[in-house]
Amino acid sequence: MPDQPLPSDLQTVLLEALRAYELARATRLRAEGDARAARQAREEALQAEETRARQALEAERRAEESVLRAEQERLGRLQAAADAVESAARALLEKAGLAYIAGAPATPTGKPSAPRRADTEAAQAFAEAQTAYADLRLALVTLAQAHLEAGRWEEARRVLQPLLEDTRAPLYAEARDLLAESYYRPALAAIQAQQWGQASEALHALRQINPQYRDANEWPRRHLQLAWLVNNVGEVATLSGHGGSVHIVAFSPDGRLLASGSLDKTVKIWEVASARLLHTLSGHGYSVSSVAFSPDGRLLVSEAADRTIVWDVASGTPAKLSPAQVTAIRSDTTLDGRLKANISGTQIAIVDVPSARLLHTLSGHGGSVYSVAFSPDGRLLASGSDDKTVKIWEVASGRLLHTLSGHSAFVFSVAFSPDGRLLASGSGDKTVKIWGPA
Repeated sequence: MPDQPLPSDLQTVLLEALRAYELARATRLRAEGDARAARQAREEALQAEETRARQALEAERRAEESVLRAEQERLGRLQAAADAVESAARALLEKAGLAYIAGAPATPTGKPSAPRRADTEAAQAFAEAQTAYADLRLALVTLAQAHLEAGRWEEARRVLQPLLEDTRAPLYAEARDLLAESYYRPALAAIQAQQWGQASEALHALRQINPQYRDANEWPRRHLQLAWLVNNVGEVATLSGHGGSVHIVAFSPDGRLLASGSLDKTVKIWEVASARLLHTLSGHGYSVSSVAFSPDGRLLVSEAADRTIVWDVASGTPAKLSPAQVTAIRSDTTLDGRLKANISGTQIAIVDVPSARLLHTLSGHGGSVYSVAFSPDGRLLASGSDDKTVKIWEVASGRLLHTLSGHSAFVFSVAFSPDGRLLASGSGDKTVKIWGPA
């Protein structure tokens, strides 16, 4: 039968079928290609991961080997130093014995006594004993250095102690520096780990040996926490002007200003740096019992038995706000709310708030405690008492760090500056004192 053209509608159907077939085939090929690419990518990722894992294991192995080699080298130096000490000690025993027989003095640092034999043997024996003595001291110094490199501070100190008994003896200065180093290194490590108690103990010991050793004198200036622990704390300024007992003090959030409330029914705002009185705020009819700055430092809230007033700090005039609209800063809890200090007569209880567990009971005041304040970092607690003193405590240990005497009447209020560098106290002697580490 001769070829007949397809009807147009059938032709259209066939073209659509052909296009659909080609589309399906292309889709299948693309999917197969994508699958192959995905498999290849996955295989490459696995290979890369295996390579990284092998490299990490190799790096870890090399690091462990390096640490082991370093430890072996340290132990080797330690053993060699110990052997050298033993050998030097034997040599000194021998030389000193011969020197004594020949008429040398009993101590190798002294002058020769009259020899029992009139020849040069005594002088020669004495010189050899002195050399052996110096060799032994050098061996002990080397052993102490090996202990230091191994981080064995106590062993190094034990080795060094005999070398420090005679200031005229050879290598005395070197031994003294090594003893200082045995406290310097653990102190520095404790500072880096923010273990301030350990750092202060090591620094105290270091100062007994050499107060100017390396940069240790700069540490309290660089690390405020350490300054309160190891430095003397003294009076920075006395603010006078109230006509009655100062019952409450508070720093502004930037630490630039200090507010005080008094029995004289006034609030005073002081500039801390200059100890200058900026404003006297009058508006209460009774003794001012509380003052507190807003977090931005622009407002001050004062309380008395008659009312609560919100003040504009810049102008020293009442602000058009109700006290309920102002959030004030308090200080009897740490900033994170974890710790709280509760006053009970002459004692202070440090309590862990979440668990209600008693951590420490601080005892030491000779009269009732009227006020407490945590430092901004929560590491210190200040307390004021009717024994006329301010005490500063280390919170972690409950240890008393400082007793500050200077007020002539009860201390009613204490407050740390926001940066923790200063402490203010208000007293029945009508003054405010500002304290800080020397």
